[in-house]
Amino acid sequence: MAAPAAGVETSFDDLADDPVGEVLVRLPSQASLAVASAVCRRWRGVCTSPAFLRRFHRRHPGAPFLGLIHSAGGVWDLRLLRDAGTRSRPDLAASLRAVDAAVLALSRLRRYQDLQILDYRGGLLVLKPRKYNHLFLHDLLTGRHVELRWPLPHVFSNMSGFLLDGGNIVFVCENEPGNNRQVPPRCESDYSCVYSASTGEWQLVQPSCRAADTARYAACRHDVAWSQRAGEVVYSRCSGRDVGRCLVALDTRTMSRSIVTLPSYLQRVHFPWGKPERDFTLMEMDDRGNIGLVAADEANFVLRVWLRREEGDEWTLYRKVVLLGLAHRVAERYDVHMNSLQVVAAYSGTVHLRLVAAAEEQCKGSLCFFASLNLASMEFSNVQSETVCEEDRFYPFTLPWRPPFLPPPGDEEADN
Repeated sequence: MAAPAAGVETSFDDLADDPVGEVLVRLPSQASLAVASAVCRRWRGVCTSPAFLRRFHRRHPGAPFLGLIHSAGGVWDLRLLRDAGTRSRPDLAASLRAVDAAVLALSRLRRYQDLQILDYRGGLLVLKPRKYNHLFLHDLLTGRHVELRWPLPHVFSNMSGFLLDGGNIVFVCENEPGNNRQVPPRCESDYSCVYSASTGEWQLVQPSCRAADTARYAACRHDVAWSQRAGEVVYSRCSGRDVGRCLVALDTRTMSRSIVTLPSYLQRVHFPWGKPERDFTLMEMDDRGNIGLVAADEANFVLRVWLRREEGDEWTLYRKVVLLGLAHRVAERYDVHMNSLQVVAAYSGTVHLRLVAAAEEQCKGSLCFFASLNLASMEFSNVQSETVCEEDRFYPFTLPWRPPFLPPPGDEEADN
């Protein structure tokens, strides 16, 4: 680039894209980059180029955590429980306003009054009306949604759906555990139903099973308590009496199954009949398939975390944290009695906890105190109180890229 002539005024706009990129890549956070990318179309082009993003994400590998998306199961009461630390960050103000507006707009969606959330991932929601055969993929940040082609009619009566990378969806069979072996399971078939975002088509797939796990899988597959996705793997919690408590892992990249034995501690824990066995939460640790397992001893306020590598079969105890001190501090500060400790979500090395206070009379929900625990630094943050119900659902929400207040790719509106 030639030097400007003497006496001629220059501005930042006179710089070529490469020097602009050298300045923008040194911004302190992804949130700052999101604000800069809204300045003009040219800066947006620099900020969204693959080469620039690779450099920027090497400097800032973690997306900012904005809070927990909270819902009782549907969109009518959807809200964002903001992380306490983000409220004082000016660089996140625009993103938080955009997310609040997007959540409010979805909660006011009147096409169906009873839309329930099947899964959430990276700003996308899979929605289904309770009484109608429709399925929607909704982009929370742009407010756009598409109605997906309806799959086979018996899918939703016995299957749970999960969002995969790229907007693909998989439905897996579920059969609630029962004592009566004479009652046939709701899902006799052994298939999965996969939706391809690229073709818009559904396909029935018969997943294979690792040879060494065939017998165990046959014995436990009709006793699925619940399922959870971690990365591209769907884990189904089984409680077969003949094989012990275990996980059936469905790798959606290869559509193959394997059995994952739970840590010995969870094998010994007794759960009274009738209590839901959502006794732990899985956590995606990285993009290499390593996962964490987080279990809370509700009555004793003890948190245990195990780690498991994708290529291994053994769990390693990573953390055992006694949280009685935190419970006592919260109880004294708010003058309440703490009943139990629960894990509501776990994401990328951070565990989001809920401390439940004793329920008051004529109260529809429980007064809860939320706190986030970083497992690497063992520091607490985001301690705040909310009134929620025990069955409510929570999804960790991080600042996505692309930023929530930018027009989607291909829009041609003029920049101000």
